[in-house]
Amino acid sequence: MTEITELQASQRPLTDAWKDQSIPEQQLQLTDGELRRWHKGEHIAPFAAFTKALQSLPSSAQNVLEIGCGVGHYAEVIPAGEFHYTGVDYSEEFIRVAKLRRPWHRFEVMDALALEYADREFDTVVSGCCLIHIMDWRKALLEAARVAKSYIILHRTPISDSPTRYFLKQAYGVECLTISFNRAEIADEMALSSFRFREEFVVTEEQRTLIFERGC
Repeated sequence: MTEITELQASQRPLTDAWKDQSIPEQQLQLTDGELRRWHKGEHIAPFAAFTKALQSLPSSAQNVLEIGCGVGHYAEVIPAGEFHYTGVDYSEEFIRVAKLRRPWHRFEVMDALALEYADREFDTVVSGCCLIHIMDWRKALLEAARVAKSYIILHRTPISDSPTRYFLKQAYGVECLTISFNRAEIADEMALSSFRFREEFVVTEEQRTLIFERGC
């Protein structure tokens, strides 16, 4: 990865990077392999953190929206019968593949910065590792908070006590923006929407899955 300044990132946000038509098939191949191993009982760190986060919530938090769902593989990670899942992504190709492979779940094309849902429509909103690629991440958090009734999960989020940093990297052969967040800055932004930190789960040394709970 190549570190860049926030100004450089704003001048080159690579907004359409994840709309590249070649990415969904590559992600499908990767995640199909991970799902096979997961269902055989192998530990897959992102899946484990995701399920632990969901299972730590009360039974009233079963209506789940995942923003940035990709090919929709997390719909198969959610404990069967315990949650009602909806996935959205701004890539039409991702959603086409998700619907084709997982037609029993609800998938829609939608922008994380302008969700077409009512206020507090979902008990729990998951940012499916897409926040780290959105230059206007503060607005994305506000939108997630708007449609979340009780909980927000920031899944696989690079976070530390260091200042928020911006990078260019290659993902599936496509150059994209990625962000590593300052913990206090994320907490402050969530507090603007009356969400407070509740719990976190380790994904990797750099990544955490963070749960925030609405305070009022």
